Amino acid sequence: MKRLLAVSFLVLGLFPVTTAGSAQAACYPPNCWGAIAIGTRNGAWRWTVNHPSGNIARRRALYQCGGRCDRSLVFRNSCGAYATPATFSGGYGWATRYTRGAAERAALYQCRRYNPGQGCRIRVWACTNRTR
Repeated sequence: MKRLLAVSFLVLGLFPVTTAGSAQAACYPPNCWGAIAIGTRNGAWRWTVNHPSGNIARRRALYQCGGRCDRSLVFRNSCGAYATPATFSGGYGWATRYTRGAAERAALYQCRRYNPGQGCRIRVWACTNRTR
């Protein structure tokens, strides 16, 4: 009976269901905001996209990081990316651009400038919904 009741609640939408790693919310293009929160001392990160304001996106990403993040990158109708060296040393790169590829290239470029010869890699990227 409890199982049937739980399934009924889920079908009726009375309990929100989220999946691990899913950081999507509701927005109305062209005003879709996202954020990547990072921990500059520990390499932690979290992301969220498709919020109606930059402030909401920033707060949500920092909240999801559980106090381990101390900086955030906010973007609107675009993509963000965060890169660090393979062995996190505190130096990083991050960027926002219109496409995922451009954001990743810019984040890697920054990371390599601050960490020469350390082999930077993308840790996370995120893109909002947007109209073209």
